[in-house]
Amino acid sequence: MSKLFYNAQSFNDAIGLRDTSSVTRIDLMFREASSFNNNIGLWDTSAVVMMKYMFFKASSFNQPLGDWNVANVYLFHHMFYLAVSFNQDISRWDVTTPRQSTLNMMSFLTDVEAFNRDLSGWCLDDSVGTAYMFAGYAHGPPQCSGWGMGDQGPPSGATSCGVTFNGC
Repeated sequence: MSKLFYNAQSFNDAIGLRDTSSVTRIDLMFREASSFNNNIGLWDTSAVVMMKYMFFKASSFNQPLGDWNVANVYLFHHMFYLAVSFNQDISRWDVTTPRQSTLNMMSFLTDVEAFNRDLSGWCLDDSVGTAYMFAGYAHGPPQCSGWGMGDQGPPSGATSCGVTFNGC
């Protein structure tokens, strides 16, 4: 399902009941699908390993994804980059390490202006790619600012949006 609705700017069909149990890649799926805002929260994502750029510039998307099983996902980078409307609870996602490959969350929520959620419970070790993870919050929620503005990642024990880094 990788790139399935890539740049489908007027796409907004109800696809929430599709069988996704054997899907491993949903990366780039809604990239630049600027009108998409349908509920896909019931999808079985337990086999998925790549979600990179999934909602990149999907500017209307704001649906619950909190029940997704992301335990096998290792590529989250740029997942919600510029998905400016997204503000849903994803705090129950299992983003612990280790995984089959190095976990990458670089630019995960960069410039997501609406996001104002607490991610307490997330704890990422120093092997996780976190550069720019929460960048672009100069005028956004203060709990998501600070270290996320740069390319170096967080200092040990730092928190942002409730996430603890290197102090797990």
